[in-house]
Amino acid sequence: MNKESKKLLKSLGFIFIGLLLTTKLPYDSYSIIQYVIRPLTYNNTTLYLSGIVPFFLIIVGLTRLFEVEYFSQVNKIAIFLLMVIIIMPTMNSTINTVRASIFRVINDELKSLDLVESNLSINSGNASDSIHFIVKLKIIDYSNFPSNFNIRMHIPKNLKPYFDTDYLEFDDSYQTYGNKQILTIHQRFTLPAERVYGRDNNFDNYWKESFELELYNENGSVILLHRGR
Repeated sequence: MNKESKKLLKSLGFIFIGLLLTTKLPYDSYSIIQYVIRPLTYNNTTLYLSGIVPFFLIIVGLTRLFEVEYFSQVNKIAIFLLMVIIIMPTMNSTINTVRASIFRVINDELKSLDLVESNLSINSGNASDSIHFIVKLKIIDYSNFPSNFNIRMHIPKNLKPYFDTDYLEFDDSYQTYGNKQILTIHQRFTLPAERVYGRDNNFDNYWKESFELELYNENGSVILLHRGR
């Protein structure tokens, strides 16, 4: 392999690693790089610094790609568009294909499910005498067969006094049909405002903690982790 071919592979390697770092961990709402570089929270402000590293690696890869002799006579804008429109999506597709293959090898009704997206929020009821705790999930099924399950959300230690329970059961039962189907779930829990804000002023900070979401049926269970801020 000549020098220019090595430079080309190294350039593509930087870009691939940058994309790989943004891949979500299995059963987790965090990506690989978010697990290494955690969000910084001060008062009600959260800074997500984890994107800096993948962005830097991709920029380094693109910059070195421009220096490869093979592309010395090619317009830099054309190279950039080629990477963004074709090469990088192909790399992402490769990562997702490998991920899907691993989950299929697991071949388990619930462990073939994974968390695509999760969001927790709170708002006040119409009469401001209640607090709505809203959970939004997107779950993907990598298996080749249907899955039936219920969901319970385990309450972090600091929040248990407000909910007065160890976990909250989602209202419905859910079913997926495999083949990378994505199931969107919306669940709302209601708490009396007096129980929340009559105790102390810490609820607004505590609800941002990490939650374990247990998908379960008569055959087993799997834990999906929503990372707090």
